[in-house]
Amino acid sequence: MSEINHSGIVKKITQNYLEVSVAAGTACDGCHARSVCLPGGDREKIIRVEGNHPLISPGDRVMVSMKAGQGFGAVVLAYLIPVIVM
Repeated sequence: MSEINHSGIVKKITQNYLEVSVAAGTACDGCHARSVCLPGGDREKIIRVEGNHPLISPGDRVMVSMKAGQGFGAVVLAYLIPVIVM
């Protein structure tokens, strides 16, 4: 399975997670979930990465990776499941 990789900048760090700001790149243009993931044509997203990352500081440039199927699963969990529950 292919991976989705985004370069981003660390904006916030806590003991349990960090937040990374990533710019929507050209790979997002062809993605089937683009309209849900980037509503209104946003060009920046904040990705929350769980875990303790002691060697990373705000302002560091990092690479965020996930399997392609995880992105679609996240969209389903965030948008489709709440609609079904209602």
